[in-house]
Formats: sequence, structure tokens, C-alpha cells
Amino acid sequence: MRRFLNVVIVVKQKFSDILPMIYKIMEENQWVEERRLFFMEDLNDAKTENRTPHAMMCKAFPQMASYWHSAKKNKEQKAEYFSNFPGYMDGKVVFMPENKEITRDFLKNMAAKIPKPCSFFQTNIVLDGIRWNKECNTDPAIDWQEVQNYPDNEFLPGQIYAGSFFIRAMFYQSNSIFLEKGFDMKPELRILIEITEKFSRKEALAIVEEFQKVFGTHKQTYTKIYTISVPPWKNREYLIQQTKRMQEWYNLWCQETICKLREFIENKKGSMQKDIKTPGIKTLQKKFLKEQNLVSHDIRPWDDHGWCRQLVHNFWLYVELVVKPIEQNNLCLENDCNNYMRISCYGDNFHLFDHISMRSFITDPSDIKRNLVFDGYALYLKLFEEEVVPKLAELFGDTDKTFYQESKEMDVYWQQNILGAWMDERRRAGEHIW
Repeated sequence: MRRFLNVVIVVKQKFSDILPMIYKIMEENQWVEERRLFFMEDLNDAKTENRTPHAMMCKAFPQMASYWHSAKKNKEQKAEYFSNFPGYMDGKVVFMPENKEITRDFLKNMAAKIPKPCSFFQTNIVLDGIRWNKECNTDPAIDWQEVQNYPDNEFLPGQIYAGSFFIRAMFYQSNSIFLEKGFDMKPELRILIEITEKFSRKEALAIVEEFQKVFGTHKQTYTKIYTISVPPWKNREYLIQQTKRMQEWYNLWCQETICKLREFIENKKGSMQKDIKTPGIKTLQKKFLKEQNLVSHDIRPWDDHGWCRQLVHNFWLYVELVVKPIEQNNLCLENDCNNYMRISCYGDNFHLFDHISMRSFITDPSDIKRNLVFDGYALYLKLFEEEVVPKLAELFGDTDKTFYQESKEMDVYWQQNILGAWMDERRRAGEHIW
């Protein structure tokens, strides 16, 4: 199992200025990359061919023509892009050999033309295989040569579709610097540092501080910090089987739990005094969060209904809660978008996602007081922690303490998809989703 500290900084500087600043930091610390990778997707909506971003890039740098993947050449291809990334050259799912022509100066000069005059839909530049310390492993966590012939290869970096590269590239875990610029979006700088027994998270954060001195600290710019774990490929089949066992068990557990919730609500409702005035939604929600020991997640400061807490076995629980009333003492049941709780429970080799609609345990909105909804959600979380979490630990084992999530990042979802510890069934709202 290899684990990487991922730090994402939303950079305020111009995209063309970032690479020279990165190179300066690396030179001062004697960090050198072994590989240089790039990906640039072109929407190709210019009025004339010679005004497309890819045409202007090829004019400025003729050698880029050999890295151009055009839909005209391959009818099955849905996106057009430049790339020397693994699996994106001649359709081969292998790691690219060193491209001597792709030098630091070449990348710097190329980046200087983005976003003007070359306004690509998406640009990714990776300085890969950085030896942050003497014992640093510069190989990618996933060996493409090991998995390229696997029959179920939907998740391999072969054919891509418009907008999908970054999703695939984010699970590319190695000791590297990942620079991304989306159309009309601020650049993001992603620093990936492997954490081992000999190289701690504290030492990795010391490396991050060198970049924060230049690009801004956590308080000065929006920053995400989280850990990604990459199990060995040989564990894939085992993880799939364990996930299937968990799904079967969880299906039965959900059915039993909903019955318990309905019975609980009916008993609670019968003991309530009529016409009693209940506190407002905000007051009840604040009380609920305090009692459940849930705190705001760093990654979603703009989100007023997302909270988290760490569980036993070093698992993490993330909760999204939306409860909206339509009148003083009753709740709206007409729309699941108005009233639900979503949970994400995950460790370093699994992820469980569930959507609990209020309609699943409250059937009569005419006489339901608002605090009953929070009582129902509280009971669900109590049963989840008492019954589901131990089962997860039984099947997947404890998660290592280095898997520390200061933020909930979508990489947690994607890296599990790539490794197979996942369920790809997507159910309708009100039913659980893996």
C-alpha cells in the first residue's frame, strides 16, 4: 500500500508565470523531475482551422504535431488533445519513455501561450518522478504494464472523452507536481508526496511549506489537504470480492434499519404533545451537529450542509444534511432535493455512499414535528456506527493512521474506481449507492 499526501493550492498567479516559479523552488531545494508529461484538450470551436488553439500551438512549436490526437484520425475518439501521458500515445497503455525534446524550457515556453493565444479547454502539466528525499520511490503507484492486458480495462487510460482526462489523471499517484488550468478557471497546483515509515506526514508538509512561501499559505489562498492510498494491483480481486460481500450485507441492513426508523418515528410521534412549539430548523440542526460531533469540512467552506468526523478504525464519515420546511411545524416531503441526508464513509481501500431520504421513514407530513427528522437521522447514524462500521473493519481491516483527511476530495472516489474496490451500481434517490 502506497500513500500520498495531496495538497492542492488554488493559485492566484497567471498560468504563464507559475512554471518558472516552480522551477525556482525546485532548483533552490535540488529537486529534479525524471519525467515531464502534458495534456491539452482542444474544443476546436474556432471559425477557421488555423485559429484553433492546437493549430496555433503547432505553429509555435512544430514538434507538438507528433503529440496531436485528432478525432479525424480516429472516428471513435470523442476528444482532441495533445498528450505524452501514459496510454495516450498510439493507443498503448504503457508508461511513456523519456521524451528528450520535452525540456523544462519547452514546457515553460509552451505554458506562456496559455490561455492566450492558445485557450485550451483543459491543460495539465506534470513534473513527475521527483525525488523529494534520498529514499523516495519515483515510480508511479500503478504500473500500467501490469494492468494493460486486464480484460476489464474500462478504467485504463486508453480512449478518452471530452472533459474526462482530469478524472482519470487524478488517480495518477506519484511523487510529482501537477499543474492544471481549466477554461475560465483559476490554475490549481497539486503537490503529491509519498508518506512512508521513514518519511512522515510532518516532513511532507515541510516540503509543502516551500511552495506556500511563494504561492500563499492556507489562510491566504484556498488549499485542500488530503491523503490518497493506492493498494497493490494484486489486491484488486480480493477487494472486489470483499466489496460484493459488504454490499449484500448492507442491502439487508438497510431494509432492517428503515423498518426500525419507521417504528421509532411512530412511537416518538405518539408520545409527543400536540400543538407544541418546536425550535427552528437552524437551532435543531446546530443541536444535531453538536450531539453527533460533526464539524465543517475544510474542502467545502462554501457548503452550509456538509460536515465530517473521524470514526474508529481510522475511517472517515462525511455527512451532507438538507432539511427545509414549508410551514411552521411540518416538513415538505414532495421533493427529495429538499430533505435528505447523504453519508460517505471511507477508508484507504473502500468507500460507501448512501442517500437517506426523509420519505423513507416519514410517511405522513401532516402531523410530523420538525425535530422528529433529526431524531431519525441521529438514530440512523447511531446504528451505522454500531453495526456497519464493525462490518467494514471485518472485511477491509483498519485504515492506517497516515490516511488523514483534512478535506474530502473526489480523488477518494476515483482512486477506488481505478482499483476495483467499488460498486458501480447507481440507484435512485432514497436507496443506497456504492
